[in-house]
Amino acid sequence: MSESDCLTFIIQEQLGHADISTTQVYTHVTNKQLVETYQRTHPAALNGK
Repeated sequence: MSESDCLTFIIQEQLGHADISTTQVYTHVTNKQLVETYQRTHPAALNGK
């Protein structure tokens, strides 16, 4: 399993998607871009700062 696959599963869990194909709709951006945006903007990520 690649790093990007692992990140997709993490994102699936965070979004609460039952099916990975639902999450994959949102991963047309790179996982790196998605993680950076999440860390910069999501309240759960910001609370850890």
